[in-house]
Amino acid sequence: MRKISIALMILFLATTFVFAQGTSETKTAAPAYPASDIQFVVPFPVGGSTGTIAQSLVKYLDAYYAEKNVVLSSITGSGGAVGAREILKAKPDGYSFLVAVPGFSVQNVLTGLDFSYLDFENVAAFASSEQVLVVRKDSKYQTFQDFINDAKANPNTVKFGAPMGTSLFMGVLAMQNELGVKFRIVDIGGVSVKAPELLSGRVDAYLDSTAKTVP
Repeated sequence: MRKISIALMILFLATTFVFAQGTSETKTAAPAYPASDIQFVVPFPVGGSTGTIAQSLVKYLDAYYAEKNVVLSSITGSGGAVGAREILKAKPDGYSFLVAVPGFSVQNVLTGLDFSYLDFENVAAFASSEQVLVVRKDSKYQTFQDFINDAKANPNTVKFGAPMGTSLFMGVLAMQNELGVKFRIVDIGGVSVKAPELLSGRVDAYLDSTAKTVP
């Protein structure tokens, strides 16, 4: 069997994928699946956008596999690397899953991890979500163009919050590349602290998925 990882690909349009880690080529008769409980690990706080989508998936899988438990655990830290490592260390039997984000595919390059997405294999996609730009209600930016115009007129001054090595961070880099602007990117750590960082004034804006921001 293979160790499996589900990746939530949140770009500007985000798609969720499943990965599996390769194992032995030896083939033996497999018991009916599932023979034991199934665990999903979300490497971010469950209340975040990735966790929200993962909860929906696990809810329906738990009902489908009624004879066994399908559970979701939150193992956070280092932009998702801590949770990913837990799955990497787990027994490769097809019962341990990781919910990851697209930043996972370049995290070893950005942060020097000793493993990468190449240690996993893409299996399937299961969800999608768009990203949106979030600012304070009383922000001077009333339109997206206001935001971009200010960034162009004042390079490296607009404070854009993004957890390093995540899909949100990659989204900010994509905006810079596509729109010819330069933000002052602020590493705001865990994805669940984005709103407090915005309200405190430490950042001027951040990206988040519609799963978290749209009622």
